[in-house]
Parts: sequence; C-alpha cells; structure tokens
Amino acid sequence: MDGFLTTPLLEKQGGVISRAQLLGFGVSEDTIDGWLRRGWLLPLYRGVYAVGHRVLTFLGLRWAAVLAGGDGTVLSHRTAASVWDFWLPGRDVDVISPRRLRQAGIRGHRHRLHPGDVKTTDDGLPVTTPERTLVDLSDVLNPRKLEQAYDRARLNRLLSLRDLETTLARAHGRHGAPALTRIIGADRPTAATANDFEEAFLRLIRSAGLPEPEVGHRTSSGEQIDFRWPAYRLIVETDGGQHERPAQSRKDKRRDAQMLVQGWRTVRFSYHDVIHDPAFVLSVLRPLLT
Repeated sequence: MDGFLTTPLLEKQGGVISRAQLLGFGVSEDTIDGWLRRGWLLPLYRGVYAVGHRVLTFLGLRWAAVLAGGDGTVLSHRTAASVWDFWLPGRDVDVISPRRLRQAGIRGHRHRLHPGDVKTTDDGLPVTTPERTLVDLSDVLNPRKLEQAYDRARLNRLLSLRDLETTLARAHGRHGAPALTRIIGADRPTAATANDFEEAFLRLIRSAGLPEPEVGHRTSSGEQIDFRWPAYRLIVETDGGQHERPAQSRKDKRRDAQMLVQGWRTVRFSYHDVIHDPAFVLSVLRPLLT
C-alpha cells in the first residue's frame, strides 16, 4: 500500500482513486477489500476511495465526483465556473454524466455534450468550456447572478461572443437561453468604451435605469474621462489595478481636484466594486443622478 500513497496519480487526483484504477495497477480485488477493512481506503462513492483518512481538497472532491460518474463525466455548471474562476467554489460538485448520479455531495446533470464543449485542466480533470459553462449556468442561476458570472468571465478574457453564441445555438431547448441571449445582446461592443470593465459598468447603469452618460470624453488638455453626466456635473472613473500605483494615484487625485474647481465631482469605482458589489455602486450613483 505504501507505494500507492506516493504515486503521481494520487497526487494528481488529490488523494482519490477508483477501484478500476487500482485493478489497472494490478491490485487484486481481495487486496483492495483488505485495504478497505484496514481503513487504508476510505469509501467515498461506489468504487471510489480516499487513500488514508485525509481531508479532501476541492481537487480531491472534484476527482471523486468525476470518478463516481464514470467515463464521459465532466465538471460542469457552478463547479466548472469555479475552475475557470468566474464563480466561487462550493462543497457540492456539479457534473454532467451519462449515468444518473444521486450521491451526497454531487449534483448530477444529464445533458448532451458536443466534443467542442469539453476541455481538460492541468490536473487532468474534464471540464466544460467557459462558453458551455455559461449556457449551463443559465439554467440554474437567476438573471442577475448569471450576468455577474458572465461579466467576470468576460473581464478574465475567457470568452468569445461568437463562440458563446455558437455554443448556445448548439444547446437548443435550454430554458435559460433567453436570459443569456439578452446578456449577450447587451454586450455588443460600444465604440467609445475602452475595455470590458467599462462595458460592465455601462450595462450596470442601463440595467438600473439611470441616465445615460457620455463615454470617453476628452478634455481640452487631451485627457480622457471614462464617463460623465454634464447635467449633473458628475464624472465616474472605472479604475483598473494600475490606479493603485502611488504615482498614478497622485495623478488621479490632482486631476480630481482640478475638476472639482471647475465644478465637477469625480467618483471612482474599482473592478471589485462594479463586478462584486454593484449594489454599492448604485447606492452611490442614484442620489447623485436623481
């Protein structure tokens, strides 16, 4: 047994192994049963074990769910979104599997997958592509949470609108398709916006029914303003990480002071504000724009 405790396969799979894999290593059924009696293998699901009494990581939990589902099982929905870093990981694991899975800790889904809908992580885990993941999420998230996941995926540069539309068309009949279609439609590039972060802010303003701002206005000195509302003498800057640098921060403060002298208030929002706390952004802007 000691050899299996250090096998690269176990490390890759987060300390989880299946009976089929052990048999593939030449371990006999009797030996496996003996290891189970001794507690060296801890049953997780039918034919899937943790080696030793270790606490499983997210990696181990995901491998256990994939092995429990058997061939053709793929991480999906919220779990796939957490793999791609546009959703927080949860304890339960979502998978699409050809077999019906009703196991504690696994949310099994049965959908048809196109070969182009699946990728493999560095750890060897099969996972739905970011585009397919959003299509699946549209069935299980409300429209606001779906839009948040979409925005995060876009800002992480994981998506192509063309690929997403192709994937959505391929997965016909999904009840979440209309919501995702509306989000895609609202994300048609606005010529004046500089990046996806600004696009996400503009969509937030529109979804809240606030007045439409001017986008990308240039001052007489040639400096660009992200968003401004002349009728309210209000400027909003959407600040990326470079604005946290001391030199840029000093420059920003000087410009904000100069604009204040001219009668313009400037409000700055970070990526975290816009994507993760839109309620805060709107709580600041509504009083200023009404």
